[in-house]
Amino acid sequence: MTARSARAGRLLRRRGHEERARYAQFVARTEPALSIRPHLRRFAAPPALVEPREEPQPISVLIDTSGGGDPQATRASLPGAVPAAEGDARRLLGEVRTPWAAVVSAGDRLADGALKRLGQAAAVAGDAALITGDDDVLDARER
Repeated sequence: MTARSARAGRLLRRRGHEERARYAQFVARTEPALSIRPHLRRFAAPPALVEPREEPQPISVLIDTSGGGDPQATRASLPGAVPAAEGDARRLLGEVRTPWAAVVSAGDRLADGALKRLGQAAAVAGDAALITGDDDVLDARER
């Protein structure tokens, strides 16, 4: 290795460290703001923040019973007036009368406000074909 190539290697490594430090600073400034309000991470696009007052799109819930599970546990977690249907989700998708549908496995329970957040995401990203959410598992104390 020549002195010139060794110097170039050191320069590239230093720039790499600098870039990682700049990215860490960006995350430290940006992520707290993103975690305060719901946000959408869009494929190949900057995240979009959802305003708390954003009017949600109507959503139907399709309780997918094809994998087993207790659909009544899922129904119990839904807000009162949410349209819900049980059965094979692929068949039910053809019967949806709202602009958006949430497919939930039978036995899964939705967190408070989950459908509102999905409806707000649909309002902000109306051009999206699919919106997904994370899947949190409750511990023994149902946290």
